[in-house]
Amino acid sequence: MFRQATALDHEYLFAEDRDRVARNPGSAARTASPAKVQSVSMEVSPGDVYRCRENLVTREIVGETIIVPISRELADLQKAFSLNATGGFIWERLDGSTSLEVIHKAVTAHFKISKKDAWADLVELITELTQAGLIEKAQ
Repeated sequence: MFRQATALDHEYLFAEDRDRVARNPGSAARTASPAKVQSVSMEVSPGDVYRCRENLVTREIVGETIIVPISRELADLQKAFSLNATGGFIWERLDGSTSLEVIHKAVTAHFKISKKDAWADLVELITELTQAGLIEKAQ
C-alpha cells in the first residue's frame, strides 16, 4: 500500500517552497515507504557526479516528481519516492555527467537561497537518495 513516511522529513525546502509549506505543512519533499530511511553521514564533494539508477520509473504529477523502482518488471510502490519541485529540479540534473558543484550553482540561482543552505540540503538529499538505492556515483 502506498503511504507517506518521512525519510525526507528534514523539510528539504528552498525559497519558493518555504511559503507554501508554511501555509500547508506536510507538503515538503517526502518518501513513500514502510520505514524511514536512516540517514548516515557520507562524504559528498562538489566534484562528485551522480546518476539515477536503472529500473526506475519517474513521473511528474501535480508539481511533484514520483520515483518508483521496478523489480522483475513490476513497480514496487512500497519504495516509491515523492520529491517536491526543488527535489525534482535536482533529480533532473543527476544525469551522470553534471557535477554537484554545477547543480549547487543552478539551485542557488534558480531558488535564490544561500550557498550554505543549498549545499547542506543538496548533500542531505544526495545521501538519502543514495541510501535508498535510487542514485549512484558515476564512475
